[in-house]
Amino acid sequence: MAWNKRFLVVILNVCFILILTVPANAGALTKKKLAFLIPETSTKVMAEGISKFKEEYPALAKKVDVVVYPGRDLEEKSVEPDLSDADVIFLCHLNYKVMLDMENDLKMARSGGARVIGLGGHDVFRAKGYYNVDVANYPEIVAYWEYSGPENVKRLIAYLLREFAGMADITIEPPIEMPLEGIYHPDAPGSKVFETLESYLEWYKKSGHLKDASWVGLLAYNTLKANDNMVEKAIIRQLEKEGLNVICTI
Repeated sequence: MAWNKRFLVVILNVCFILILTVPANAGALTKKKLAFLIPETSTKVMAEGISKFKEEYPALAKKVDVVVYPGRDLEEKSVEPDLSDADVIFLCHLNYKVMLDMENDLKMARSGGARVIGLGGHDVFRAKGYYNVDVANYPEIVAYWEYSGPENVKRLIAYLLREFAGMADITIEPPIEMPLEGIYHPDAPGSKVFETLESYLEWYKKSGHLKDASWVGLLAYNTLKANDNMVEKAIIRQLEKEGLNVICTI
């Protein structure tokens, strides 16, 4: 009987030790992490795309952390990117010095299993092995990003999770094609961009915009894909209000 008691005490002590050695967060949800290091000008549409992702995939969003590091913050060193636990790292058009500074961090991330994607920028970093995803084999990545817009960003996040973060049950959608250049007018139907001068002039006349007046030409960046074309819209409206015809190319 005494031996049984000693045996029971030993078992209880072992169990107590095992309980103490179990991490406090054992059983907690292990999240997937996507890190986007992108130009400052892309952060607005990125934020809108993340919001759409959370709205459309509320349950999935709880299992994912999407972190954005603006290029300007990286240049000014006002933020230190934490890539140590990232599953996917997306780099786009970053400053040369910033890329040099991240060499060790990216090397450690790759050794930890992170998939590193690079768009644009300097070819030297591709030659040095900064990236371990060949975007030539994944043309959808380039299309999502180039066509841009919140919906394409949302779809890009889902695509990256399925292809590179092990979430094979995610249903992905193809990139939505948007015009990258043409003639823009805020009142135009559809994409609001015309591919030819002839089609623009035909619409401009039929829609009642054409006046017996001079023309003003504007040259602007394609901010439509970033959902940030308020400046162009305001200028066109004001010029037409003053009785002028406007042609704005992007």
